[in-house]
Amino acid sequence: RRIVENAFGILASRFQIFQRPIMTSVEVTEKIVRTACALHNYLRLTNANAYLPQGTMDTEDLDTGVIIPGSWRQEVNNLPSVGNDNLGNRSTRQARELRDRYADYFAGSGAVSWQNRMVF
Repeated sequence: RRIVENAFGILASRFQIFQRPIMTSVEVTEKIVRTACALHNYLRLTNANAYLPQGTMDTEDLDTGVIIPGSWRQEVNNLPSVGNDNLGNRSTRQARELRDRYADYFAGSGAVSWQNRMVF
């Protein structure tokens, strides 16, 4: 959960579209998220120091296991709470299906060698 919060928090602190509900179809929302991830990765590769200065992301002291919060947390602390009052069952069901697809992928063919050590 911490890793997901860290990843989304960084995206929300860098891309304003993630600072409020995205009122589009699931398909368009997926494209927005993928585009933001691709741009994030590109900026990290081409201009990491300017895009994500040291201390932006959470880090872990590997000797003690203590998590050191990143500065993105101050930037997104004031994000509005997103209720689900206006969401129909369709959106919720689609979100669960998408979540399950990602979980199956990252627990299967998309798994990386170090993920279980870092999560468990």
